[in-house]
Amino acid sequence: MNPANVVIIARQFNPSIISQYWLIKNGIFTEEEILPDSIFSPVIANVHSRDCQVLVLPEQLQFTSTLADPAAQELLISKLGKIVQALPHTPFVAAGLNFSWQVYDEDDASNAVLGRKLFFRDDNPLYKFFDVDDARFGSYMSRDILGCRLKLDIKPVTVPCP
Repeated sequence: MNPANVVIIARQFNPSIISQYWLIKNGIFTEEEILPDSIFSPVIANVHSRDCQVLVLPEQLQFTSTLADPAAQELLISKLGKIVQALPHTPFVAAGLNFSWQVYDEDDASNAVLGRKLFFRDDNPLYKFFDVDDARFGSYMSRDILGCRLKLDIKPVTVPCP
């Protein structure tokens, strides 16, 4: 799995509150964790650390971890959880958890075969139109679960192997 990101939507974040001083004072980051390319302004806060990035805009807060699964969860709780707790009067509206998995294969032909095997339907006229060698197949699924909307988007893209 690739790193995940979390987006929290609020009626109004105040990015000017999220200063380097505020992050350190509230125990969210240490001075050493905040990298020099971080940006703090009245309209945007973009905090870079070795393990994550936190982007704060007036309408949303986005947290992206660069760590793998278990470590990312711990980081999410320690950083994003503390930010949310430190802003008790912020009217949060929604939260989105975004995960990205990628199947790596250097051979694009085998990716095409896998996509066709999993998603091609030869009984559907629309799919028959795409029954050509250079076609790639994926899927989109969506359902309600636990009071939320779960969306799964499977895209047939080729990415460089790590």
